[in-house]
Amino acid sequence: GEQGLQLFYPQFETVPQNMNFNLHIHVSNISNGFPLYNTDYECNIHLYNSTGDHTFEGTLENNGNEWDKEVYLTSGNFSDLGTHAFYIWCNNTYLGGEVRGTFEVSPTGEPQDLIQLSSRIFLIVFMLVIIIFIQWNSKRINYDSWYLKMAKRYENKNWVKFGLSALGYNLMKNSWIFSYLIGLVGLLILTELTYFFNITSALDIMKIVLGLYSWSAILVSLIFFSQVQEWIVGWLDDLQNLNWGIDKQ
Repeated sequence: GEQGLQLFYPQFETVPQNMNFNLHIHVSNISNGFPLYNTDYECNIHLYNSTGDHTFEGTLENNGNEWDKEVYLTSGNFSDLGTHAFYIWCNNTYLGGEVRGTFEVSPTGEPQDLIQLSSRIFLIVFMLVIIIFIQWNSKRINYDSWYLKMAKRYENKNWVKFGLSALGYNLMKNSWIFSYLIGLVGLLILTELTYFFNITSALDIMKIVLGLYSWSAILVSLIFFSQVQEWIVGWLDDLQNLNWGIDKQ
């Protein structure tokens, strides 16, 4: 209209989940654009979550700069993932104005779009293909032939090729380590997808599973290095038995 109050506020489309937010409002006369001192009007705000329930009702306080109205919104108002709504109205004895709209609450504060969803689903499928390929390929490798090739590289003192070959040999021999690492990435993506679809019943379960899986990395590392240590001991015994000798320098 030609008369009333005009409200200006930060128009964030997405905010992070469980983060505090300090909202500021500027108000001007809509007829001439003249800004009003914050003592010349009063403002109220209502927030609603994705199910339409009130999450906050309150008034905005005067900021020390004499222009802004402000309200401190605690993290509990943004615990529910999904689309939220707000309604703000300001008025004095003669004039009034209002604004209303929606915003998204996401895990990171970044918008969740279909491109991100598609990329995450593609990564899940791609990682499954990698796991199947590694397991299938590891069964087709002739490890005895690979072992003998490493012996020749050791005899020729080609330490770079020997070291890389020994590392690849042990990783492929213990191909489950690849599956574990890929599984960790897969769990992270599944957790993000749970956030994306706002499957609240599965969020806590996914967090627990991801935590346990992450801590199990210590056990997995110990098992892997113990197997590598056993391989090194067996390798040294084979060298001595075959009279290849060991360079002690």
